[in-house]
Amino acid sequence: MSKELEEIVNKELELSILDQHLANSMSARIAASRGYMLTGDQKYKDRFNDYTQPSLENEEMAHKIQQSEKLTELSAKAETWREYILKMYSLFMKMEIKI
Repeated sequence: MSKELEEIVNKELELSILDQHLANSMSARIAASRGYMLTGDQKYKDRFNDYTQPSLENEEMAHKIQQSEKLTELSAKAETWREYILKMYSLFMKMEIKI
């Protein structure tokens, strides 16, 4: 395999792996958010936060490997979503829930 082809394959493989990590992180954070909203159990909020930092690191690595408008747009949407969830957590904590 030529050096150029090897570099392309490695880059695409690395991006594919990062994409899978980001998708798994998003699924885990959605599940954690649901768990927290349904139960109010702090462990779910902690899980959300635990998955967020590696996700941010993976986004940063993806940007270093390949700059694209679509990746920038997806990162911005992911950030907006994270901020929304954190606001929801804040509102949830302020509410008095009577069962």
